[in-house]
Amino acid sequence: MHELKQATSAHCDTRKRATPSRASLLVAAMILLACTACGRSNLHRVSGRVHFSDGTPLSSGRVAIDFGNGRSARGRINADGTFRMGTLKDRDGMRPGTWQVAILDSDLLDFATGKVVHRIHDRFKNPKTSGLSFTVPDQMTWDVIVEPPQEPPPR
Repeated sequence: MHELKQATSAHCDTRKRATPSRASLLVAAMILLACTACGRSNLHRVSGRVHFSDGTPLSSGRVAIDFGNGRSARGRINADGTFRMGTLKDRDGMRPGTWQVAILDSDLLDFATGKVVHRIHDRFKNPKTSGLSFTVPDQMTWDVIVEPPQEPPPR
């Protein structure tokens, strides 16, 4: 009888095999997703300066690009007119391509009068009318020249 038990146990191994836990599978999937979704290797560092033709910097606002499908890139304009573009997070770079650019959020509120002060021509607020276009990675440093708003004709 003893021999029969040994033969049976040799054919029916009931030990648990090592299987990955759900938590470890989830962690592995998240790491894989993060590595493939970020695409950092496809982003290029793009920076530049926004200024008027006389060299005066535009001291605030955003440089913006709409990739379509709800995706965009943006760069906050600093007091000296400089910016650095970001796609997935601030300042991480941009995808390759030729992009039309808009300048947003450059208007200021004059607290004394309560009126909005327009600092750039309205055409720069729309990428289709701005006339600003750059190709990445061919152009990694952008020189963005804007114009002041048009003066209303005298009455």
